[in-house]
Formats: sequence, C-alpha cells, structure tokens
Amino acid sequence: MSVAVVFPGLAPSDYESVKDFVEKSPYAHRRFDDASEILGFSLPKAFKEATEDQWEIFQCAFLANSLALSDWAEEKLGMKPSFCVGASFGGFAAAIYTRSLTYRETLLLTYESTLQEKQYFSDLGEKMGTHFFYHITLDQIQDMIQTLSAQGRWVELSAYLSDDIHAVCATSETIEMIKKEIRKQKGISLHTMERLVHSSKLTNFKEHTRKTVYNRFLFRDLTIPCVSDVDGMTTEKGDDLKNVLLDGYDYPVRWPETVKTLKRFHVSKVFVVGPRNLFGPIIKKHFEVAIVSPETALGSVAT
Repeated sequence: MSVAVVFPGLAPSDYESVKDFVEKSPYAHRRFDDASEILGFSLPKAFKEATEDQWEIFQCAFLANSLALSDWAEEKLGMKPSFCVGASFGGFAAAIYTRSLTYRETLLLTYESTLQEKQYFSDLGEKMGTHFFYHITLDQIQDMIQTLSAQGRWVELSAYLSDDIHAVCATSETIEMIKKEIRKQKGISLHTMERLVHSSKLTNFKEHTRKTVYNRFLFRDLTIPCVSDVDGMTTEKGDDLKNVLLDGYDYPVRWPETVKTLKRFHVSKVFVVGPRNLFGPIIKKHFEVAIVSPETALGSVAT
C-alpha cells in the first residue's frame, strides 16, 4: 500500500491564527528567513501587518508555512510519500516538494503572478468572488446555477470537493442571493473569498501570466508523481506540471477525481500538510489520515 502527501489550498489563515508556529517553530524560522532573503523584505513582518487585499503576502506566507510543516513531518513523522497532490494553491508547495521548482523559484513565481492577478482582477471592474458552502448537493447547485443564469446572472461552479462541499464563482450581488438560497435549502455557508478562483473569467489572465511569468521558469521532471485536482491525471514531467498549475486558474477543482486516482494506485495513508482546512475531514472518508498542521507540529492535538 502507498502513501501520499496532500498540500491543501489556501485556507483562511491570518497571522494570528498561525502566530505560535511562525514565532516558535525552528522549521518555520528557517523557511521564513529564506523567504525574506529571496523576496527582499521581512516576510514575517509583512505577514503580520498585511491587509486583506495583499494576496501576495498571504500566499507567500502560506507557502512558507506549508513547506515548514512538510520539513517537520519528514523529520519527526518519517513522512516519505510515493505520490503528491497539490490542491488549488497547494500546487505550488507540490512543485517544490517534487523538486520541479526550487523554493526560490516558486516564491518568486507566486509573488509576481499574484501581483499580476490582483491588477487583472481590479481591471475587471465589477466586484466578484468565490463562495464556499456545504450540505448542498451537486444537483441542488446545478439547479441554482441554471435558475440564476436564466435571470441573466453569471455564476459557475468553482470547486467540487465532496458530495456536499462546493464553491461557486459569481458577482458579489449574486453571491448574496446564493447565500439566501443556501439557507433556504438548509445548507451552510462557510466563507467568501473576495476574488475569483478556478473561474473561466481567468482564462485570459492565465495565458498572460503563462507568457510573462511562468515561461521564465524551468519546470523540471518530478521526483514523485503529482495527481491533478482538476481531472485526477498523474504528472511526472515538468512541462505537464506547469500546465496543471495554470489550469488551476480557469478549471474547477474536482476532488473526487483525485480520490479515484489515489485509490487506483492503492494509496492507504495520506499526510495532509498545511494550516487547518477542509481537506482533513474530506479525506478521512477515504484514507487513513495524518494531519500535519501548526498545532500538531507544536505538540498540540489537532481536532
């Protein structure tokens, strides 16, 4: 039976929620110190002072934390996976872990592409976002999308994480309507990102950032296969991983496809590495799970 490591997507995690790990863990100190040298400014200080619209800071800090946790898991838990999964933004940590990109390359790629994405999003004009929720089935969502589309409103599926956990992209006004419909159908809203993720409206941006940022970096062949969170395909070539990361901009996440692939390769245990997120509970339905979070790394019991 095989082991896999999963780097989840960007969970809501401000400085205060991971403060103890950032300030007390020697693993975090190493990753944040290296990141500060690479970026040319103090990442811990920038993270502590960051405002909501500084996506580039939160993403670099999330990356540093994820890699620090994987360092800890390798040394303390003997983590040695045969497969790697980068869910959504976790794909950047996966690129480092599989040795396709270096830490330096990935930080620079993340920082520069995110600054471009912010500008692109600002130029769209209309306020849009991505809303996550659960206790709503895919059929219910499709009915909701069909109804809103018939009214001339733009809305599309952004993430299919499990049978009852999903996300949609829409205008801010439409998201408020969706929240009301979710409550009416006894579902529960989780959170709204004030940005689009996994949306067809990012296709033009994807091609722009491919040419201006991604193509400046050499993606090397991977040391272990990476499983796509879009279609469940396995990737071992560097250029293929680059395309997987780029497809994350404008294709919805379909996590059940990833699960199918891991099962096909007889994966029995999964390390979920990163600040607290939805993926631990989702994955526990299918595999033995080891949660590697700031809490576990500091000796606390993760719930």
